[in-house]
This record gives sequence, structure tokens and C-alpha cells, in this order.
Amino acid sequence: MALLTSHSATNKVRQSLPVTVVTRSLVFVGRRVDDTSDKAIYLKKTTTTERYSYIGMTATAAASCVTAMVTAYTNSTTGEVEADIEAVHVGGSMWEVRVDARATTTAFVVEDLE
Repeated sequence: MALLTSHSATNKVRQSLPVTVVTRSLVFVGRRVDDTSDKAIYLKKTTTTERYSYIGMTATAAASCVTAMVTAYTNSTTGEVEADIEAVHVGGSMWEVRVDARATTTAFVVEDLE
């Protein structure tokens, strides 16, 4: 079998399926001036993680794959790369790229208290 010269869905192997965790942190309880109901404001943080690899590539293809993964997982707001990305020499001329990805969003949620 010849080594692949690019990464695609054909050489992507999942080590874990995506998992989403939602946490809420209480920020404020009270009411605004001239408001008739109490409110609770929460900071809602949603994090989705998954782990996969692109396997069976040449060193050049693995380097290209790493660059593509860094671009794909760079948060446009913070500039932070939201994945651990690693090119690993498997043996001979074969390389693989391991990706441990996490996508995080945060939002404020307002609820009326009764």
C-alpha cells in the first residue's frame, strides 16, 4: 500500500466520538431598577471534545495536515488553537497526525425567578 500524500475522510480514524459538556455558573441574582421580577444570570459554557487521527501519510502530507488542523481549530475571537495537534512518526516513511479537539462557547443566560 502506498503512503497517502494528503489527508481526507478516507484516512481519518476516530478514537472517541464527540462529547458535549455544559456547565452553568451563577453570576447575579436580583432585579434591575423598575423591574418587577427577580432574575438570575448564568454564564453558560459549552465544551465539545473529540479525538481522531489521520493515518498513513508521508511526512510532507502530515506537515500539510498539521497546518490545516491548526487553521481549522483556531478560534477567530481569541486566536487560541482549541486542539492538541501532533504529527507522529509511525515507522519507515509513514506519519500520522493526532488531533485532540475541543470547541468552547460561552454565553450569558438570563432566567426569571418565581
